[in-house]
Amino acid sequence: MTNVRIPWGHWYENGLHELAFPDSWKVTVAKMDDAPSIGNDEIERQLGEPIGTPPLELLAKGKNSAAIVVDDISRPTRGAEILPLIIKKLETAGINRDKVVIILALGSHRPMTRQDILKKVGPEILETVEVLNHHPFYDLVDVGISRCGNPIRINRTFMARELKIVVGTILPHDWAGFGGGAKNIIPGIGGIETLEANHRAIVPIDGREKIITSYLGNPENPLREDMEDIARKVGLDFIVNVVVNSKLEIAGLFAGDVVEAHREGVKLARRVFKTKTPLNVSVAVCNAYPKDTELQQVGNALNPLGDVDIPVVSEDGTVVLTTASSEGVGFHSLAGPGMKLFVPFDISFGQKLKGRRWMLYSPNLSLADVRRYYHGPVTNFYNDWGKLIDVLKDIHGNYANVVVFPQGPMQLVSLEPPGGSGGGSEARQRYSTVAQPQAE
Repeated sequence: MTNVRIPWGHWYENGLHELAFPDSWKVTVAKMDDAPSIGNDEIERQLGEPIGTPPLELLAKGKNSAAIVVDDISRPTRGAEILPLIIKKLETAGINRDKVVIILALGSHRPMTRQDILKKVGPEILETVEVLNHHPFYDLVDVGISRCGNPIRINRTFMARELKIVVGTILPHDWAGFGGGAKNIIPGIGGIETLEANHRAIVPIDGREKIITSYLGNPENPLREDMEDIARKVGLDFIVNVVVNSKLEIAGLFAGDVVEAHREGVKLARRVFKTKTPLNVSVAVCNAYPKDTELQQVGNALNPLGDVDIPVVSEDGTVVLTTASSEGVGFHSLAGPGMKLFVPFDISFGQKLKGRRWMLYSPNLSLADVRRYYHGPVTNFYNDWGKLIDVLKDIHGNYANVVVFPQGPMQLVSLEPPGGSGGGSEARQRYSTVAQPQAE
């Protein structure tokens, strides 16, 4: 057998999971172009050279309180590396840490436990700074109407603070183009009415059918435009976004304006996440790491196949989604089973893959766990890799061509490297020479 080890169980197992394939199959592991870690000194330097705003210390000067919004456990942002640097700058400007609150941008996800928070922000911050879970159903304030006509309801604690900051990671996202930026505000700390209205731009209802529009890799889309308009209206002052490498180390940090800094980060993300792959393969294995905490997130593993007009998988091929799902199926109060915007896997994945055959593998789940995520009978779920391989052999025979995407949510095969650095300030131009991707 040919054995391939894929990263597994982010925030939990944090290890490798072995997949065995028949020796007669040709197996290619398609890795992203990647980039080195920039290191602590460069992280601090880039935080001090914001794009489109004054330095954080100047923004904080004369203010008495601050809110820092940080993404939740379903995202790989290492808050423990970034938050102490931000707090230090706030203290230098005169905002003591007892006047700082960290709000966890849950959106419609579950609340984080103390152990989750410890992993995300680290012991120093947890012991000295107030950390709160956002809730989309209460403790909200009305802020007006967005450019798309959507009601704006936002976390009350956030709105009460004078200086408003967000911290997150720029990863490919099927609906918003990329994560990060204004996405920490909406859906991060929005009310459920605002989240639903915003998401209707992507999941409209046509009669009884829910039609999904994908903007994977394209941040210039109506959903993100609405998010960014809301971020402006609620007074967001400063973002700190990172691009991470395959080891989830910081490969670039982009601070400053919610749009300008984010778009500079997107340029680096496109280079780092770009993945070369064989075409017209028999089988594509798409692993959900690092968004593999729960089954709810498994669709992100399909990002390498986001543009199915690029024929990575042949029309009669098979796509296998793999996920640790360390927490089980997960929870989403807007897009989970039974919720308003829920689309069953057998409908949404079928649409995304244009009818290609697909299978789901997780040794941590049971048939009973996954049943609610399907509209029809569940015939393609396996928690035993050997049994799944037996089925694939029956379908594809002894000479299959296989590609494995070890970090599906981070990998993009449809984007070419952007030309040039994009011009602009010295702070922007530095990213044409710092943290260049290195092929493995």
